[in-house]
Amino acid sequence: MQHLLVSAGVGRTGTYIAADIAINYLHDKTFDKLANTKLDIMGTVYQLRLDRPRMIQTKDQYLLVYRCVAEYLKRTGKSKA
Repeated sequence: MQHLLVSAGVGRTGTYIAADIAINYLHDKTFDKLANTKLDIMGTVYQLRLDRPRMIQTKDQYLLVYRCVAEYLKRTGKSKA
């Protein structure tokens, strides 16, 4: 189990949690199934914000979630890029 400690527990913590949720969602998908998979990062953040407002506070934090997902897909061979 990993632990992440920050003062407010929203910006960077939300970034980590959103990336983790997205990657776990994609983890069990095969390359063929990814074409039909919808990954809704903004929807995920919305759901997180229902419990803790201000999860992911900046555009850069959103971009980092997308970059983490892209890197995961690249490293696992689930991406054409």
